[in-house]
Amino acid sequence: MTVLIFSKDRALQLEGLLSSLLLHCRDVDDIEVIVIFTCSDNDNNRQYQEVKASYRTVAFLEETDFCAQVKEILRRSSDIIFLVDDTLFVGDFSTGQLKKLLESYPQAVGVSLRLGQNTVYCYPLNCRQPLPDLITLGDGFFIYEWPVAVLDFAYPLEISSSCYRSGDIWKVLGELSFNGPNELEGLLAANSWRLLPDRPLLLCPERTLAFSVPVNVVQTKCANRFDGALGYDLKMLSALFDQGQRIDVERFSGFVPGACHQPVEYVFKMKED
Repeated sequence: MTVLIFSKDRALQLEGLLSSLLLHCRDVDDIEVIVIFTCSDNDNNRQYQEVKASYRTVAFLEETDFCAQVKEILRRSSDIIFLVDDTLFVGDFSTGQLKKLLESYPQAVGVSLRLGQNTVYCYPLNCRQPLPDLITLGDGFFIYEWPVAVLDFAYPLEISSSCYRSGDIWKVLGELSFNGPNELEGLLAANSWRLLPDRPLLLCPERTLAFSVPVNVVQTKCANRFDGALGYDLKMLSALFDQGQRIDVERFSGFVPGACHQPVEYVFKMKED
């Protein structure tokens, strides 16, 4: 299983994601973790090098040709988990179980780690969302028909925290070109119908295993909703990183968000030597 993380100018949040991944993934030694990152300046790059030094089993690839790099990783992997740097894991899971679910349910397009019976609010559109007809499978997972669902439950291909067969993603992307995570997700969403004949179902846990914390943005191409009221702009978080502050991810263990994207107040602690 390959875990592919996308990150830009957010070393502190990336460190939080990696820390939460290691905390909650029960078979972390069996996975390959790759970070494709890009930086706006030398200070950000220095911070990424510090994170890299702290996570020696994680491969850090500086973005050169985003499309080619992503496709090469897809080409040599069997299954892939997409993550972005403002995601946090809050529940325990194993990639072995995710792989087994994909093998046991060939009609499932993937396993969403961000959905659950608790995600009753759609943050991007600022509205409540009805749950689809969730069929209990046991072992903590549901399956449902995504083509008849709405809002977040009708968005089967995304890159914040979901697991897919790499071959399916390759089938969707084909010869398409993309530059950056937002364009990648846009193409996946626009072309998810290509998998519909064979993959009309989506798996998700009974309760969210990961969620995104939209408290800042690193791009202007897409008008992604975020909450700036908490004051977590890039400059502020960068300063905290240099002061030795890190997100205390253990404080979020067991947290149950009401949405796939939910602004929360971070809890910080000093990094360990």
